[in-house]
Amino acid sequence: MLRLRLRDHGWDLGEQIGKGSNSNVYKCSRTPGSKVEAPHLTHTSYACKVVDIRGLRLQPNYQYKKQRIHEEVSIMKMTSHGNIIQLLDDFEVQNTVFLIMELFEGEELYDLILRKKRLDEDTARTIFRQVVDAVAYLHSNKIIHRDLKPENILVNPETLQIKLIDFGLSKVISQSMAKTFVGTPEYFAPEIQPHQAESSIPAPAGVPLAPTAYDCAADCWSLGIILYVMLMGNFPSFYNKVASPRSPALPSPDVSRALARHATSDSDMSDAPPEFTAVVAKVWRSLTTPI
Repeated sequence: MLRLRLRDHGWDLGEQIGKGSNSNVYKCSRTPGSKVEAPHLTHTSYACKVVDIRGLRLQPNYQYKKQRIHEEVSIMKMTSHGNIIQLLDDFEVQNTVFLIMELFEGEELYDLILRKKRLDEDTARTIFRQVVDAVAYLHSNKIIHRDLKPENILVNPETLQIKLIDFGLSKVISQSMAKTFVGTPEYFAPEIQPHQAESSIPAPAGVPLAPTAYDCAADCWSLGIILYVMLMGNFPSFYNKVASPRSPALPSPDVSRALARHATSDSDMSDAPPEFTAVVAKVWRSLTTPI
């Protein structure tokens, strides 16, 4: 049935190459002799993300999650950057959303780190420069990603080219700041910690609020953690405890964000291990040099 729905739009479904909580990703190709016009599609192979909306119906925040799917499509249509996965076509058939994207041959940055244990400075710099470029592009367009982590960064292990993926939690904040608690615990900033007290800000059913509104700076915290994990091969020590904005185990947000700015060797990184401070200073001093 899935293949027939896709073929009606001029696509043939191939092997499965990925899986999410309510979506699967397949290789796909144009149906030979298809009458569906698509002059902008020039590749032989593509990726197709299939999102089952029906599977969300029994969840208390169904309407919110359905809205998020359509916002993901809208945001991807807004982007055009060499280090961001490109959306080429989209359509919805019988409660199933199909996203046709460029096919990028690579692996998750997370898997690369696991294989290598930790990345050397040159590799980390090459990858991180591209990630920063992609995130800076998003921020210049008032888009906050909200789920930056190695699992959402694809890397070609030969060329070290990267593609930023998964915009399911992204948000346009041109008119307002973000308010909902979303993301991955190891990477989200303190201001995105869930708020247990009552709030005057209405929230979708089943969706907790952050204690305060936040903006693109939250992505910068995540960038700092990603850089740390690449160079050190583990999470910062303050994640050994359950961190909260008022926990003494959690360093100042400025510490991690300093790692995601063009920092100098005298930046305030007092809460980071000395060996990491030295390495990251060297990486940042080289960031403006050609790759």
